[in-house]
Amino acid sequence: MANRLSPKEYLTTAERVAQALRTAIANGTLAAGQPIVQEEIAARYQVSRMPVREALQQLEAEGLVVIYAGRGAFVTTLTPAEIAEIYEIRSLLEVDLLRRAFPALTPPILQQAEAILQQLDGAQESSAWSELDQAFHATLYEPAQRPRFLELVTTLRRQVTHLFYLVNTPAEYRSRFQREHRQIVDACRVGDLPGALAALEAHLRDSYQAIAQSSRLH
Repeated sequence: MANRLSPKEYLTTAERVAQALRTAIANGTLAAGQPIVQEEIAARYQVSRMPVREALQQLEAEGLVVIYAGRGAFVTTLTPAEIAEIYEIRSLLEVDLLRRAFPALTPPILQQAEAILQQLDGAQESSAWSELDQAFHATLYEPAQRPRFLELVTTLRRQVTHLFYLVNTPAEYRSRFQREHRQIVDACRVGDLPGALAALEAHLRDSYQAIAQSSRLH
């Protein structure tokens, strides 16, 4: 885990600590079930315990951390049933977002999505892939103008995707997932709403199956 918080002018100290911890969880520096000691985090980032406590409370609200009275904070672990439930919710939300966004997916927006896919074609690290993958989906969903839906999708995504990226590299899944991504964009480009929704549902099913398999490897 990096010892310095990246400077973000508009972020509070607690938000910057939370951001750093999210990254540590996503890249496996903090593994599922691992304790997070407030004193160690405060010393590492040279902050007081108060913003660390606030950051952990935020991460608990996001489902990334669980806090036990008298025991402290731990990185959340997920059962297979919990992973399945998260994907059920994601599918409901993301399909609805794409349906709402579809009439407003103009050629420039689809070009932006395709540009992100071109960056994904060259992504070598799982962390870079994850960020670009999230940006791709957000580009398609944002025209729905449902920011709370999108925020919830982002939170649910963070709870599960690191389980896959920790044991797989982009070279192992790029071809399959990129094919699915482009099927979504192609259907949107020709005005095929049922095809776009079906392609997204299939992509999320494939993502779930990959993560379910990866989680059994831990």
